[in-house]
Amino acid sequence: MEKLQAILGLLLLTQALVQAATAQAATAQETGDGSNRVVLFSFISDTVLGQDVSDVNCTLFKLDPYSEDDGSPQQQWRELARAATSLQGQVRLVLGSDSRVGSVYKLVMETEPYYVAQNLCSFYSYVEVVFERLDEENFILIPVLISPFSYLVMLGHASESTRQRFA
Repeated sequence: MEKLQAILGLLLLTQALVQAATAQAATAQETGDGSNRVVLFSFISDTVLGQDVSDVNCTLFKLDPYSEDDGSPQQQWRELARAATSLQGQVRLVLGSDSRVGSVYKLVMETEPYYVAQNLCSFYSYVEVVFERLDEENFILIPVLISPFSYLVMLGHASESTRQRFA
């Protein structure tokens, strides 16, 4: 019964974090030329210490189906954007103007320096999320919950007002 209550508590915490991140993303200012582009919004929370995880370097890559050198069918990751999480554990990255449904992306979050700063040992040096763009939405929300020996990655749901804000 205690395990079930712990799982339920984690699910409720996750739901609250996703709702908070969606609300904060809706009020964030958009930078750039205002073109129709896809925004990836993610946040990291430490479930053991119960806090947002700041200053984590995050890098977004896109899988290109062909190398630029000779056009041979070699897949390679191309870096699109790089940023660190804010004091609230949030990061906002742009997928690029060539983003299409079916495109494959990789988000790498370097968590090891965070655990070193907390004087904790961690099994994972980084969190790597590989995902495919499934639809034409202009906003992707990926909440990440971490602990020293596990992590949980989800696809969040953005409200209609948040989608319109970042479209």
